[in-house]
Amino acid sequence: MIMEQVIGNKFAELINGNERDIEEFFKNYCGFFKDMTYDTVSYELCITRILPQAGSLKSGKAGPIQGRKDFEKYPWDELENMYWSYAEKKFDILCSVLPEGMKAIGGIGSGAIVAIIPMLMDAGVDIIDPVQVTADGMAPALLNEKFGGKIVFHGAIDTQQVLPNGTVEEVKKHCINTIDAFGDSGGYIYAPSQILNKDIPVENIDMIYQTISVS
Repeated sequence: MIMEQVIGNKFAELINGNERDIEEFFKNYCGFFKDMTYDTVSYELCITRILPQAGSLKSGKAGPIQGRKDFEKYPWDELENMYWSYAEKKFDILCSVLPEGMKAIGGIGSGAIVAIIPMLMDAGVDIIDPVQVTADGMAPALLNEKFGGKIVFHGAIDTQQVLPNGTVEEVKKHCINTIDAFGDSGGYIYAPSQILNKDIPVENIDMIYQTISVS
């Protein structure tokens, strides 16, 4: 873990320990960001960690849903409680040791997370990252309508469709529309929704920054 090498202290495995271990983990984790002069602490606790029979993406094994019967018997209604029983304590401890003046940025990962944004707010998350605008209910205008002025969104410039496949003018229009959709609520940090992969043309990347420079 690069953080351990930088600060000279091994702490990564503490996240899997008891409450005192988790607190020590976050003290080191937050301390790294503070020492690097950040004013935010980025922490993403992905929901994939609690999904029954998950792991197909990393292990190469078949996923748990291979047909309609698998879909119908999957414990969808239990996932929310399963996630929060796993994550709530970690978010609470993160917020309790967060250095003064710093904000927590992150959440549970990409996807259609609009239904649990209020819970993330209650858990102390100040900034939602990433914002996958292609997911159901995650359009910037809808997010601003529901949560404008209550929480900050980071991302939303679409790296799945618009940036890799759009023309320069389409990228410009998308960027302007995204900025306008979030309005003047003070709750948006302009950025791509995910990392900029090699399938995105350089001219489209350039347009992201050209657009904000004149907006």
